[in-house]
Amino acid sequence: MPGISLFDLNVNFRSASTLDAVKDIPDVICLQEVTLRRSQDFQERLDSMGFDHCFYSGVDDAEEKRYGNLIASKWPMTPHPLSETELLRWPQLVASATIHHPAGAFALINVHVPNASGNGWAKVDTIDFLHGLLMSLHGTPCILVGDFNEPQYAIQDDRVVTFAEEPMPGGGWEVGRLWKGRALSEWDASVRWLFEAEDAHGLRLAYWQVEKPGSLEPTHISRGNPRWMDHAFVSPEFAVRGFRYEHGVREELDLSDHSALLMELDYCPA
Repeated sequence: MPGISLFDLNVNFRSASTLDAVKDIPDVICLQEVTLRRSQDFQERLDSMGFDHCFYSGVDDAEEKRYGNLIASKWPMTPHPLSETELLRWPQLVASATIHHPAGAFALINVHVPNASGNGWAKVDTIDFLHGLLMSLHGTPCILVGDFNEPQYAIQDDRVVTFAEEPMPGGGWEVGRLWKGRALSEWDASVRWLFEAEDAHGLRLAYWQVEKPGSLEPTHISRGNPRWMDHAFVSPEFAVRGFRYEHGVREELDLSDHSALLMELDYCPA
């Protein structure tokens, strides 16, 4: 059964030296928050590491979000640049491509969901756009990775606690009512669809294939609070053989403010 090794990291606008975090060269590398100014440095460094195929989603003439995501693959790939849509204000935050693996092609989506504190409902709109993209790929071997800025670090009854929820005085969490003129129930439902509606979109959270469902491992610290934001989802054609977070990338090495994600998959297309 052919394998796939994947490395994922939000580089936090830093230089190509963040690639020092890559020890054993994987088959695929996914990076988020790569600035336009530094994107060429990253691609040259990746080329020197043996990655002949790179796709960068940044937009040269962007007035906002002058950064993008980068996919590097040892196998050929066909990028799918996204045009601006009503639901996707910043298409450069979603890198989508077909990877031409020897055993059969698969879709790879590398996303950076913007936070809500600085971007408002564009965060939820980006997740909603992913809903449509995943449904269009339903039945196609697919990997979705990136920085999702969700959920909150806590777990309640083995379910995620979204940032649409607020702590109750007596304990537990409940969905708030309104924020910036829109119902927080909409926000909560959007995030839950991604994390909990496997039957709808066909993707499983890779971490929970090797760890107890409901468990959390923080990958980022925000204002002193641990956050679980960096994830990988896989379709049934992929068996998760290994999954781990490299926290030393942010804690000791200070190469990013996010932990790196490393995943080993067995790939058995139909």
